[in-house]
Amino acid sequence: MEAAPPKPTMDDATRARIAANKAAALKKLAERKRKAEERKRKTAEAAEPQCEPEWTDEPLMEDDCRLGFGKHAEKTASWVYENEEDYAQWVTCSMLAIRQSLARRSLAPSARALSAAAVEEPLAKPDSPNFSSGPCAKRPGWSPAVYGSAPVGRSHRSSIGKARLKEAIEKTRSVLGVPDDYRIGVVPASDTGAIEMAMWSMLGERPVDVCHWESFGKTWFGDVTNQLKLADVTEFNAAYGELPDLAATRKDHDVVFTFNGTTSGVRVPDLDWIADDRTGLTFNDATSAVFAMDRAGQG
Repeated sequence: MEAAPPKPTMDDATRARIAANKAAALKKLAERKRKAEERKRKTAEAAEPQCEPEWTDEPLMEDDCRLGFGKHAEKTASWVYENEEDYAQWVTCSMLAIRQSLARRSLAPSARALSAAAVEEPLAKPDSPNFSSGPCAKRPGWSPAVYGSAPVGRSHRSSIGKARLKEAIEKTRSVLGVPDDYRIGVVPASDTGAIEMAMWSMLGERPVDVCHWESFGKTWFGDVTNQLKLADVTEFNAAYGELPDLAATRKDHDVVFTFNGTTSGVRVPDLDWIADDRTGLTFNDATSAVFAMDRAGQG
């Protein structure tokens, strides 16, 4: 009769590895449960306003609303007001929340400068509030009929393609007041293609100052440091809802910045920090600002 084969044994290293894997699995499971509870809590909070304003005799100033977008949007975005009383309470809650936040931290000089601008309440709400930093609603009156005379499927090298490009360039120059000796280029790959084409072609001769305070500007900083791998790069960054100290950039450096930070709700207040006698190049990502904000096309 054959002897039974010996039972397999585990050495200490194997036991330790199995124990570690089990502990990691339990930790991952606990983290999933925590995230599920967090999502459930946030959903409940979004369903009903949680702000309980503390009414006070102290006047609420416009200055208290200076950063009422971007970073603090989560405090107000889920509350849609239906009448003047609800709106007044919404504004008060927002201002109190922002004041408390500002009291806990100091602001960069450029962020403080933003508070000097007058805050005006919009007189009318848009018919369609569907706006984002990506796909947006079609303009009022849009219909597929606009494609009736569009040269879709035609090469940009065709006669009609060249004519449409020429028309777009001439209208851009006219609307934005672009000087006659400035060149306007129409390129593929949207704004990403345009800004990266410019950086890849012209950065590298001088040190570079990159200013960013939201996702698109952070992408340009990543391009400069990780893709182009330029050595002399200075980063000027700020949290969502704030601006870095733009005045600290140097006029003998190239500068890269986003005029309007659509993902944070913060734009540069002006271009006074761009010196007229600067020797460095200015790379201004103004895709969402150039036709909508004063001086956006003059950087």
